[in-house]
Amino acid sequence: MSELLIDNSLLGIAAVHNGLITLQDCQAVLRRDYTNMIGKVKLISGGRGGCELPCAEFVGPGMLTAAVLGHKTAPPKNNILRVIEEIGLDESSGILLIIPNYAAYPINFTWAKLRAIEKGYNVKMVLVTMNFELATEEQCFLATQFLYKIAGAMSEEGKHIDEIYSFCNHLVNSKKLQILKTDLTEYTFEPFVSSLISVFQDKCKESLRNTNKYFINQEIAILINNYGIRKHFNIYKLQSFTDINQNFELFLHLLGSTHLGIYTFILDVLKQIEMCGLQAKRIYIKPLLKISDTKCFDICVLNLSLMPVLIKYLDFPTSAPAWPRILTSDILGITDHGKITLCTPGKYCKDSPKNTNLQGPSMCHETGKKFMSIILTACEAVIACTNQLNKLDQEYGKGDYGTNLTNGAQALKEAIQENKILSINPCVAFMQISHIIERTIDDIQGGLYSLFFHNIAKAFSTYETNKQITANMWLDALATANEAIKELDVPSISDHIFVAVLTAIQLSLTKALNENVDPIAAFGAAVKAAEYFTVDTKFKSPCPDAHAVGIWMRAACEAAKLKLINYNVK
Repeated sequence: MSELLIDNSLLGIAAVHNGLITLQDCQAVLRRDYTNMIGKVKLISGGRGGCELPCAEFVGPGMLTAAVLGHKTAPPKNNILRVIEEIGLDESSGILLIIPNYAAYPINFTWAKLRAIEKGYNVKMVLVTMNFELATEEQCFLATQFLYKIAGAMSEEGKHIDEIYSFCNHLVNSKKLQILKTDLTEYTFEPFVSSLISVFQDKCKESLRNTNKYFINQEIAILINNYGIRKHFNIYKLQSFTDINQNFELFLHLLGSTHLGIYTFILDVLKQIEMCGLQAKRIYIKPLLKISDTKCFDICVLNLSLMPVLIKYLDFPTSAPAWPRILTSDILGITDHGKITLCTPGKYCKDSPKNTNLQGPSMCHETGKKFMSIILTACEAVIACTNQLNKLDQEYGKGDYGTNLTNGAQALKEAIQENKILSINPCVAFMQISHIIERTIDDIQGGLYSLFFHNIAKAFSTYETNKQITANMWLDALATANEAIKELDVPSISDHIFVAVLTAIQLSLTKALNENVDPIAAFGAAVKAAEYFTVDTKFKSPCPDAHAVGIWMRAACEAAKLKLINYNVK
């Protein structure tokens, strides 16, 4: 789906549901009354614009306050931040981000959260993690729908952000939310029964150890994504056959392309649930997202037994468009004064001045100049290797890794040449570098590098201002930044390699410094570790993520040898 098509689709949503409005040039849809939500926690989520618009129709009273969309991947970092700033008028109530732990979503939303916190906003984030590996994007988003409803109800009740955050995190971490995947080719749904048993058996064994009735009185709510059901049934509908009576199963598939068939299907699901001794207190079915495997459908199960209040939150009224009732301005009590507008340029998005307060230790002016010269050399090395990195990326991605990274390197180079970076203070310098990268490098690598340098800056800020900058201080900053990146647990292979090469550098530097190796020589050993990691790979060619690190590390090391040869680093 093109960006223009996404924009027009969101404008269409706002036209049909005039309780919603789009945010100009941001690919985001907001509650029209967001400025009136004083004292209520705001909820934001996001998704990738494809054949469907995930999250966008879940915006409205009782659910999300805003949803922001990406083009072919997670929403852009700056768009997320802009939405936070726009709806964050009442900073005291707080903003909760609810997102799936999938691909670039954690990186981009984490970055936006950190930037918003720097600007004074109270932002927390709930990562919805699946109960199995290799979950699809559709399955990740399916589980978030229950959290939209529950958190939305709690927000409308005026609950504090800490209470909503803890409640949602408990649901995720205690595995009360489970995704089940069932094969439509087996209409008896035995896989469905087996999945339900495995989900609830461990939880029930503890309290019912001496009885075989593990599942009696367990209450659940289920949410079925029936997009795959319809798709699969329609495939069978197109097939030619002469006598339906000779193939009753095919008849059921054909029947499934109608509402009559869908609800017959639901009845069969409910029978299987009863066979497990479970009570389906609530069942929701919607064509939420296109399922890549058309022979399967996904079910999200919410265990209600241990938290009765969940029923109240599920039943809390909402007028989000994804639910039957259409949202209107009349419901919200808004006067439109004639013609209804579909888009706002924004009322509260403001560019906050960057915080350049000196924190942590500083260096003398001459050493600061050498520090900038080393970074400048590293930037020039990345720029010189643009085509090489692009060629390597053809095996891993879109073939534009070098160009993307060079955009950031060129911007850094210009900032250094124009003396826009405070060279004498590592904390401020790395924070400025992080801001430049966030504006100029797209996709996952921009988020990773921005967070990496952001956390290096944070590490330096923890030291007293009168402390001398030492090699061990640099090592601590590297370790802190690496740990922050690891906590994201990004699923992409190439991004795991980025984390792995940084870890290899950290281990090599630690070993060298523990052996009292000269700091510059220790730096050289760390560079060799990065370069060795690049060639020691199971792939045909080096991963551009790792190779890029080796490039700018080598350049920085050679520059350090020239600039700091007489510099006494302890």
